[in-house]
Amino acid sequence: MVDSLEQKTQGNHVRTQAELADAVGLSQVTVQRALANHPSVRDATRRRVEEAVRKYGYRPNAAARMMRTRKSKQIGVMFRNALDRPLTNLSAFEVLLGVNQELEKAGYLVNVVRIADVDAEATDAIEARVFREQLLDGIIAVGQFPESIVEKVEDLLPHVVWVESQVWRPRNCIRRDEVYHGHLVTNKLIEAGFKRLVWVGRVREKSHHFSEDDRYLGVCQAAHEHGLAVEHFDLPVDLHGEPIDIKTLEKFVTPGTGLITYDSVRAREISFLSHVIGRRIGADIGMVSCENTYIDATSWPGLSCVHADRFEMGVEAAKLIGAAMSDEDAPCVSKLIRGEWRAGYTCGALSVDGEGGASCIPPNCGLLSS
Repeated sequence: MVDSLEQKTQGNHVRTQAELADAVGLSQVTVQRALANHPSVRDATRRRVEEAVRKYGYRPNAAARMMRTRKSKQIGVMFRNALDRPLTNLSAFEVLLGVNQELEKAGYLVNVVRIADVDAEATDAIEARVFREQLLDGIIAVGQFPESIVEKVEDLLPHVVWVESQVWRPRNCIRRDEVYHGHLVTNKLIEAGFKRLVWVGRVREKSHHFSEDDRYLGVCQAAHEHGLAVEHFDLPVDLHGEPIDIKTLEKFVTPGTGLITYDSVRAREISFLSHVIGRRIGADIGMVSCENTYIDATSWPGLSCVHADRFEMGVEAAKLIGAAMSDEDAPCVSKLIRGEWRAGYTCGALSVDGEGGASCIPPNCGLLSS
């Protein structure tokens, strides 16, 4: 008969899940569960199925599975990147790697979604293929988005996890504890002996990331606890690489000043420009950053900063959406993650004569104008 196992596996190849089940002598339900890493399947049985998959070259039919389960096994990861600003939010790639690693283990594919895919001003959301063809079981949104985008995403998909976003609810959200981070780095500067504190970042501007307000709040709280004031200065740091007027900077980088930078981009610029005008970061001036990236950790280990692992945030986000999809009643409690202090040497230690540790110039610093 054509249905004979010998004919089905001719050439050491099976085409369907039913044929694979016949080849290993198990029910199709058991094979299906083994392929989905179902906890009810014993390890020995799972290994037996996996060996058969390799032996017979079985390839799951995603279309057939989607028709049977009504699930695509694809999760979207949405970033703020748009066609006119393709390099926005590069650090979110670290989150993406963590998401992909965890979801891959659970049998999911990751589909990168641009903000334009749901932004009606850029393209009709109905025309975006991932939504038009219902390709996604859920989405992980990374970064700050307009309220209109938040509403559209939640209308289009039943499962959404918000990462590092202004959206903060009891469930399905992950972000860093930015108030804590601002408080932590400011205390480190004060402990090192710096009494003049300068915040390097934006204050109370519309459409910026929530972390700017939260970090600045933590800075001010720590300064207030020690009876100190916080001055404010910002650098025109953006993707277009505008030159920085160092003359404006000079009055803020006097010996004995402690600089608290919003991020490592500003820290790099400050360190380079301070060197140009004869100020030594970590010696004449203290400097701490409220965050760093993987690149910073490897290329500039001397930066005194808070490190919150974005890769692990991605892993946690993937676990959260996985739990939400597997059980509608799962708690999926939101998580506020605290980073760790990395001492580096830009913070320095101010002595009586104003001298501190070794100066530091990071690699690949930015632009300069006289």
